[in-house]
Amino acid sequence: MHDTPTLSNTNPRQSMVGGKKNTFTIISGTHTMSLLQPDSLVIKFAPELRDEWLTLRPFMDVIKSYSAGPQPESKFYDKNERQYISLDFSVWKDGDCIIPRFFKITAEGVTLETYDGEFKSSLRQLHDFLRQLPRDPEAFAA
Repeated sequence: MHDTPTLSNTNPRQSMVGGKKNTFTIISGTHTMSLLQPDSLVIKFAPELRDEWLTLRPFMDVIKSYSAGPQPESKFYDKNERQYISLDFSVWKDGDCIIPRFFKITAEGVTLETYDGEFKSSLRQLHDFLRQLPRDPEAFAA
């Protein structure tokens, strides 16, 4: 099991980064990453998945929380765990995850992890999901 993000340490929040409004800072485990430089976390902890990550770049406006690993600093670190990228689309209420939904990307493929178990998916299906998510009006202006 990878170090699953929790609301208390990965809650996306509005911030002012580089003078731009509506950017997000992601706190994942012991690492803080800005979505303005999203490759850093993936390059550091899941470099073999960089190509898969690059296909997600057009969707950064709807990917609000993600992590990559395994992270040696994590208390759940398993040196035998395969590299992964995890996208969190869970529903949170009062600091608790009430509906877990994580897409996990590994070299073996993509899975959707929920309360009901793990379900096989694909990058194409993940892209289809991301494409249909609502975007801010600013995403459609030049």
